[in-house]
Amino acid sequence: MRKNVWCYLSVIQTAMILILIGVLLWQTFSGTTAEKADLKAFLDEHESVGYLPQAGYIPDAKTAGTIGSAIIDKMSGESVFRPDSVTVEYDEENRLWLISKNYFYGFFAFGPGGVVVIEQDSGKIVKAFLTK
Repeated sequence: MRKNVWCYLSVIQTAMILILIGVLLWQTFSGTTAEKADLKAFLDEHESVGYLPQAGYIPDAKTAGTIGSAIIDKMSGESVFRPDSVTVEYDEENRLWLISKNYFYGFFAFGPGGVVVIEQDSGKIVKAFLTK
């Protein structure tokens, strides 16, 4: 009798783990869709409300690298799972982040990547292009 109870419990646990993994994978790979909206009216309605941190919307190299890397991935069509090399540089005088990214294509071989320049204060993408 005790063997049957442990058997049923292990089956239930396995099923719960598989369901949890399935949900996590579905959330990871399901895309975000945009709905149509009149955002100009929304901005006009909330014109007096705003927040700009002292360090800007892109306060550090980690944030800049994450955003720049995602933009380069989208532009190049590369998989986010491909090994890559991301370099972040900061221009303190102009408050700009320069993010460059190259992809590994084999043993010590780099392929094309891209470059993104982001304003620290606004988060605006100043320049973005692919490298050869």
